[in-house]
Amino acid sequence: MKGSLMRLPFLLQNVLVQELVLIEIKTYIYLSVHT
Repeated sequence: MKGSLMRLPFLLQNVLVQELVLIEIKTYIYLSVHT
């Protein structure tokens, strides 16, 4: 139980980082398409 609690913030951080990367890629594509 303790191990999974320790891993949970790391997993959440991973998901947040992936979301940010996706947003950056989408904005980059959007900008390169619309300029």
